[in-house]
This record gives sequence, structure tokens and C-alpha cells, in this order.
Amino acid sequence: MEEMKEKGMGKIGILLVIVIIITIVGTGFTLVFAEKETLKISGSTTVRPLARKWRNEFMKENPNIRISVKGGGSGQGVSDVKGGLSNIGMSSSKTLVTKENDLVLHLMAYDAILLIVNEKNPILNILKENGIKQSTLQKIYSGKTTNWKDIPGIERNQTLFNYKRSDKSGTGEVFAGFLRMTQGELEGIGVHGNLGIKEAIISNKWGIGFVGAKYAFDNSIEVIPLDGNNDGEITDYERIENFNDLTSDIENYPIQRGLYFATKGEPTGMTGTFMEWCKNEGQSYISEIGYVPITGSR
Repeated sequence: MEEMKEKGMGKIGILLVIVIIITIVGTGFTLVFAEKETLKISGSTTVRPLARKWRNEFMKENPNIRISVKGGGSGQGVSDVKGGLSNIGMSSSKTLVTKENDLVLHLMAYDAILLIVNEKNPILNILKENGIKQSTLQKIYSGKTTNWKDIPGIERNQTLFNYKRSDKSGTGEVFAGFLRMTQGELEGIGVHGNLGIKEAIISNKWGIGFVGAKYAFDNSIEVIPLDGNNDGEITDYERIENFNDLTSDIENYPIQRGLYFATKGEPTGMTGTFMEWCKNEGQSYISEIGYVPITGSR
């Protein structure tokens, strides 16, 4: 009888240990694998570096929130947020968002689109001094000008390779709008993304292209002044040598634009909290990414 009692007590003890272990392990799993909230952001490759910076800094302060950021272009971002695939769509185009009745546009920062050539372009000094008129760019990107000698002030007989965006992009749309064209009307060699154009220019000393400010200041490329009003003179705000030149007078630069977030309706919950942070604390990180804060612009 006593032996049976001992066996019974032993079984109870084992069961107790099992229950305790399950409780501890179960709690452990709950603590370690607690599901994090996920905020999905997608769209513009121009806005993406800024969104990634904001994500990293915000998640340091809010470790229980997970934020994913992917590119794809402004059109993709608008499509994703409209279809419920993303909480926030990134766009470097205002019109891509405003034409969608159920989306809300949010200005987050400023950017500029700059004209770039290879630093080893043999006629670089002439280009830097004279700049390029808007009317000349229209001829280049409509396919009418295909040789450098056809640009006023240049005598070099050399094929001109102009690059454009192959993807549906806010950068391409804004640049085309400046030339009074649509993105679909732009002629040239199509490449994907700002980085694609930058890499094409680096590999071709006779190339010319346009990129967002984030990609324009590099030792391998040079920014060419843009004569936006076709008066034949390059003013201080048209001659951009470095990032500080751009931020000091961005509202007068010929091709400047806002960088936007798009949401389906007014943002609430985690989305609203993150966006509010971006418009306040997050503004302090914008300059280091290569853009201009909305709080510091004039």
C-alpha cells in the first residue's frame, strides 16, 4: 500500500513539474515570440532612403513595432496603398496621389531634380559655365537633338546619349512636366530608378540624365546648371555646386518638388503615430539623407 502511495505521489510530482515547465515555457514563448505590429510602406525610390531612415530611428524608440519599406516606384506605392497592400504609399509625384479620390496626400519633405553628366565629360567646363536651357532639354528629350554640337556654344561633334526613367516614376513625371511633356513622350535610353541613371552616367562620359538630389552629389558625376527661364544667364539659384546651395533657396530652383506619403483616408493608429513622428522629430534626419525638411524651408 505504501509503495502504491509513493508511486502515486511520484506521478503527482511529475505532473506538477510538467505543469510548471509548460507554464514557464509557455510564458517564455509568449515573451519571446510576441507578435509585433507591422507597418507596410512601399513606392517611390526617391522617398525610400528617407523612409528607411525614419523606420530605423522610430523602431529604436518603439521596439514592438515592425516597419517594412520597399521600393517599386511612385505608381506602385499608390497602387499598393489603394489596394490595401501597404499602409503608406511613397510618392515623389503629387498628381499620382491627388487623382485618386480615396487617398490622402501628406507632404513630408522637399527634393529637387538635377541634371547630371560624367565628371570626365570633355566639354564639362563649357557645360558648367553656360548651363543648359530648358528649350535645349526639350529638344534632347524629344529626340530632335542627338549630337553635342547641336547644343548652343558647343562645337564637339559627338553622339549625345540621354537617359530617362524606364519605370513609372515621380521623378520622370516632374522632369517631363518641366519640359511641358508627359513621361511617356520622353525620348532616350530607359533605365530603372535614380540609381540606374546615375550608374549609366558614370559609365558613359558622353551621357546626360536627371536624378533626385539624393543621387546628384558624387565624385564621379557633375551637376549642370539649368537655365529654367531660357534667358541665357545662370543665376545663383540655378547654379548648384553642393547640397547647401540647394537647401538655401530650394523654392526658386527650376525643378523642385515635394516628397509625399499617401494613405487611404486619414491615418489612424500606428500609421498616424508614425507619420506624426516623421513630421516632427523625424524632420531632423532629412538633411543627412539629402533632402530638405518641410520645417526648415522658406
